[in-house]
Amino acid sequence: MLRKITIFTITTLVFCSIFFGLNSSFVFAGASQGLAVNCNQEVDYDKGGFKDPCGFDTIFTTINKTVKFFLYYLVTPTFAVLFAYAGFLYLTTEQKGNLDKAKKIMKYSVYGYLIILFSWLIIDTIIKFLGYDGPTFLTK
Repeated sequence: MLRKITIFTITTLVFCSIFFGLNSSFVFAGASQGLAVNCNQEVDYDKGGFKDPCGFDTIFTTINKTVKFFLYYLVTPTFAVLFAYAGFLYLTTEQKGNLDKAKKIMKYSVYGYLIILFSWLIIDTIIKFLGYDGPTFLTK
């Protein structure tokens, strides 16, 4: 049973990563899209250097974009699919074993999702403590 859940979860993650575009066009898209941070793009020939240099906030912007990508496009769809599968299993089964299986899938998917959201809260707290005041995952 655990093997089937693992295979289902891996398949869902692979599907989501392909469907939502883990490719170079997504990563290197425009200024507000993708995981790549847009700095060091324009050369300042007069002063020698860049007009938009990478700085302290660049690291935290990259972390925030990565967390946002994983939460929006991988974790939440996986949670939704697992929860829907467990709900379908719960509603359509007549066997006691499958009811327990559905309850267990629901319980552990909620636990996993909550652990991931609390992990984001810890990362966000550390980033703000270090002095980053830019937009974070839930703020725009």
